[in-house]
Amino acid sequence: VQQEQPNKQPNNMSMEEMLKKIMTDQTQLVADDIMSGTHRPSKEVATSSQRKRVRSGGMYLPHPQYQRAKPGGSGDNFACEFPQILRRIRELHMEFIFAEGRECNLQMVREFYANWEPDARSHFMTVRGVIVTITPAVLNDIMGTSPNAEPLVLTGLNVRPPYRAIRHTLCGPQAMVQWTKHSGKQYHQSLPYAHLLREARVWLKIMMHYLILGLHYTYINQDRVCLVYALMTAADVNIGAVLKSAIRKARVHKGRRSAFGGLITKLCHVAGVPEESMDYMTPLFPTPMDIMRTKGTDIKFGPILTTIKRNRRDKLFMARMYGLEMLRHQNSCLASTDM
Repeated sequence: VQQEQPNKQPNNMSMEEMLKKIMTDQTQLVADDIMSGTHRPSKEVATSSQRKRVRSGGMYLPHPQYQRAKPGGSGDNFACEFPQILRRIRELHMEFIFAEGRECNLQMVREFYANWEPDARSHFMTVRGVIVTITPAVLNDIMGTSPNAEPLVLTGLNVRPPYRAIRHTLCGPQAMVQWTKHSGKQYHQSLPYAHLLREARVWLKIMMHYLILGLHYTYINQDRVCLVYALMTAADVNIGAVLKSAIRKARVHKGRRSAFGGLITKLCHVAGVPEESMDYMTPLFPTPMDIMRTKGTDIKFGPILTTIKRNRRDKLFMARMYGLEMLRHQNSCLASTDM
């Protein structure tokens, strides 16, 4: 006991001395963190100049910590899992989905939508005193897609869609999914997303992000279903006509006033529309979009059964349970696992 007494600290320290000791320890800890590089301020507020992108030679440089990758993550994984999709993309010259994001002049895009009158059936409009031509051929030239595709092929699918072929292509030959009909006019309105195959879901995500913008995946409208069917099959699709129709539909939505901003900005630059000093350039999205990540059930615990296979499995399961229940009446109500 006498040897341990010198090691004990005296408890007769005053309150001021204790506060000074605590402040000294905290200051020393902060200094150690700063020297080691692990200290972070409690709150950092970026200025307006820091939020703006650095413009160099007409290009906007993203933050160095972000690395723009191709959609779908690794190109090798996408080519191994979906070789037919990659082959179809090359046939339609849709490599623009793997390109970098385009710059968007927000003021120019708003003037474009405000001055465009699609009901006038005119392919010309005026933006800042310059005539801009918006035709499927011009859009195909900008996007690099095939200009010789027939635009009436997709129109024929929308007018008289092959419902049985669409269901078998998108949902499988044994699918029993039914179209959702309109309550008043009784026409086929949409198709449930939950019954789509993996390939159809990937095509739908490509279409929702690059061709016809949309976020709702529960029920797919008829025009989107027909477009996915045309992309999955060998149908001739005019990408420029699809983009022009999508831009025309996005014009009336308040939440999509800057939809297709990069394409419209490029269209105006090709036409020679001048830029102004008050133009606001929206920041690019450096995070890549993974087209292989779709909304669906997980198959790592087993394959997804069709309705016929599920009914057959349930019948076998119920027969097994009935046999075990009858066995309990013969062994004095003992569980079958106890025998």
